[in-house]
Amino acid sequence: MKPVILLFVIGFIFPVFTGCDDDAGPATVSNNPPVILNIVVSPDVVLPGHQTALFCRAVDQDLDSLSYTWSSVDTNQLSFSSGGNGSNVTVEAPAMPGMYTVTVTVSDGVNETIGQTTFNSADNGSTGVTTFTLGSSNAHITMVWIPPGSFIMGSFDIGEETLFETTDIISPEALIVRFRDTADTLSAIFKDRFSINSKEMIDEFQDGSPVSDELLESLVDDLNEILKGQSVYNEDLFIDFELSNLITKMIQLDVREHNLIYLNRLLFELVYSVEIARNGIDTNILDLDAADVEFPDHEINIEYGFWIGKFEINQEQWTNVTGTNPSGINGSNHPVERVSWYDVKAFIDSLNSYETDSQWRLPSEAEWEYVCRAGSVSRYPWGLDSLGVQMEENANFGAYNLLGSHEPVGSRIPNSFGVHDILGNVWEWCEDTYHSDYDGAPTDGSAWVHRSRLDRRNRILKGGSWVNLPSEIRSPGRHEAEPELKYFTVGFRLVRDVL
Repeated sequence: MKPVILLFVIGFIFPVFTGCDDDAGPATVSNNPPVILNIVVSPDVVLPGHQTALFCRAVDQDLDSLSYTWSSVDTNQLSFSSGGNGSNVTVEAPAMPGMYTVTVTVSDGVNETIGQTTFNSADNGSTGVTTFTLGSSNAHITMVWIPPGSFIMGSFDIGEETLFETTDIISPEALIVRFRDTADTLSAIFKDRFSINSKEMIDEFQDGSPVSDELLESLVDDLNEILKGQSVYNEDLFIDFELSNLITKMIQLDVREHNLIYLNRLLFELVYSVEIARNGIDTNILDLDAADVEFPDHEINIEYGFWIGKFEINQEQWTNVTGTNPSGINGSNHPVERVSWYDVKAFIDSLNSYETDSQWRLPSEAEWEYVCRAGSVSRYPWGLDSLGVQMEENANFGAYNLLGSHEPVGSRIPNSFGVHDILGNVWEWCEDTYHSDYDGAPTDGSAWVHRSRLDRRNRILKGGSWVNLPSEIRSPGRHEAEPELKYFTVGFRLVRDVL
């Protein structure tokens, strides 16, 4: 992919919602029981007193809303977040070392399905943060220990046919907080430009009342009138209340005017939220900014631990090892950039020449996403962040960086693994060659490399950069580039194996 296409794709914030744990419709004894697709614990080796994340994915053929309840089967009671309720919770590893078993009960209100998983509370000898010397230079690198674990890689695939089967399910209470945020935003933007019906709908969102199709249609009409008054209004983007058409228009939308996009997304969020709620779908895992290259989602089991750079490699470290600084935007503690995949491999070879065994390397794409997610299942490692209010403190990206520059590594807060700038600042090279989807991808965390196919010589870039907007810097986001590419938004971070 050419740099201009790769690195300046404009995306926009799109919501991912909290789990849908309330009953969305009455289940009957004759209904099919829920089916558990997988249970993931990440990481599965945890220091005593530290947290690990638990995630259960289940489906219900009858589109009944599902509830998830986690419990301990061991003598020592475990401490779960959210009282052990929800498809995605955390649990604290007990002080007593050992293997612990947790049970999740998935219910549609009548039928129950039970699953189990385990995690190990232990100090395995390699934990926390440490510093290594880079080759023969005076440069040092701070690295974070990443324990073994499993996670769901890629974007979750839920077909439109499932989403848009019409039912009479009322919006679950779990979405009301999100609705209120959106209603407040709409009120702030449009003030008195809404009809009485639209204002009534916003009031109902804010007090948690069910919202009718009639009121939603009224809001659509009002927003269409407002959009007509925008100088950037495009007749082709006229909003149709038919949900399937609306989905298609939103996914294919490719204009650059922020105000038109924002108005459309606000409307779409409201309509889409209600429709998802009516179908009892667990909204925690949805991400409509997902691209075809992020499918199918698949479980990765990493049975080994490894060290990864707490920060991206900075210009001082690169210069101390190589004697040069190729970066286009200078700053000793800024990430090194304008380094090709081949440049990075030569840098790594130099480091390994001073080791008894080759220990330095690039992360595989799976390892990178495992570190990025840090136990999360949503599109950002710090949470759902539907309106992007947490983006500024977590990532250096386009919407908050109008002057245009990367910044010193570690300027934003770390994720749950203690890793900084895993999203934003600069794109990061991975070891893998590019594939157009995940069919046939390894499931053990190893790099997916094909050396014999010319069409697979491009390498993977992850994480986005300071020029990209939120839709381009999501945890599952992935892009390709020729390994010769040198660009001022592309850098890397190192992995060190334990041999």
